[in-house]
Amino acid sequence: MPGEIPRQGDIYRVSLDGTGHVLRGPHYAVVVSDDPFNYLSTVVVVPLSTGAKPASFRPELLLHGKKTLALTDQIRAIDKRRLKEFQENVAGTSFFLALMNALVDLLALSEHFS
Repeated sequence: MPGEIPRQGDIYRVSLDGTGHVLRGPHYAVVVSDDPFNYLSTVVVVPLSTGAKPASFRPELLLHGKKTLALTDQIRAIDKRRLKEFQENVAGTSFFLALMNALVDLLALSEHFS
């Protein structure tokens, strides 16, 4: 990862800090920040989980043969040094479109900026 610029849609293994109901420890996460912003020291990611409860705002992805949910309700900015092993890029897939639409709905962006 050192020297590489993450791209929107990249999935990495990451180390997350959290308390309470927020994910912590090693997980996969998908980069959702737009490419021009990924040159900064942080990136915005949505954590992925195989153990979360399904919800309309949690799009599903098959990752390494396992049903995996995108936890759009736990979006966060992390230091790029926390990005470990690159897995794949899902930009342009139906999963990624559903993920971005879920974020628009969750953050009510279409209501405020249309």
